[in-house]
Amino acid sequence: MRYVDRSKVRMPACLDFDVSSSKARKELAHNLKAKKRLFRCYKDDTVKYALESLFHGKCAYCETRYNAHHPVDIEHYRPKNSDKYWWLAAVWENLLPSCIDCNRVRRHKHFDYKLNSYTRVKNSGKGCSFPVIGTRAYAPVGIDKRASSEKMRLSIVKEQPILLNPTLDNVDNWFSFNHRGAILPSPELKFGSVTLERVEKTIRIIGLNRLGLVSSRNEVLLNLEFLIYIVKEIIPLLKQDLSEHHIALLHELLVYIFRHIKTFEDDTHPYSTMCRQIIKKKLAPII
Repeated sequence: MRYVDRSKVRMPACLDFDVSSSKARKELAHNLKAKKRLFRCYKDDTVKYALESLFHGKCAYCETRYNAHHPVDIEHYRPKNSDKYWWLAAVWENLLPSCIDCNRVRRHKHFDYKLNSYTRVKNSGKGCSFPVIGTRAYAPVGIDKRASSEKMRLSIVKEQPILLNPTLDNVDNWFSFNHRGAILPSPELKFGSVTLERVEKTIRIIGLNRLGLVSSRNEVLLNLEFLIYIVKEIIPLLKQDLSEHHIALLHELLVYIFRHIKTFEDDTHPYSTMCRQIIKKKLAPII
């Protein structure tokens, strides 16, 4: 998981509550009166493309590149399929792109970082889960007469969610990764803090250490560490009594490897948060 600045992508017009003719306003008006609520606006192609652009085709929670394997799930951070947050179903700030396994409740083996071993198969995936600290937000009175994008956002501003939101929480330094590719709370987080509780519960509820995900991270980790190993082996050779031709070749090889390593840090790369931490820890001290 990494922090993403939502302002980098313009909100799709269909979600603009400030426009009375927008799909979002029409859907809200229908759902205020209907016995059975309908949620279609968030499925608009412009929403899907905007989220894909914002997150570079990666899951907002686990950073897996979903578009190579299955269609994206448009995830409601605050779940729509309940009486609690139905009015936020078409609010731009409530929508995230998710892979199927982070969004849907499914059964997996998980790595337990406290026990340093894999657990038995159990459920994980966000589903309609949304624990909060203290009082839960409810639909504002008179929402039909004063619906606007700003007021929709303000309706939940006092609520304190447990689950992390990568567009609201500065999560980049709240996680760490072990040698297997499992995700852990950062050791810098204070014991007993609310932030630590949120990180631990997000890992557990979303299933950020399910077996398949840890294996995918581990594959990327091994490739990156192999490149860093080559760099560590080449640098001492530059201090030896070699010909100018061989030194030039080694420099050229290093430049090529560094360029390749740099791609692991890019926002478009799967598990870029993990890669940045590994590069900072293992490569920065030797260059």
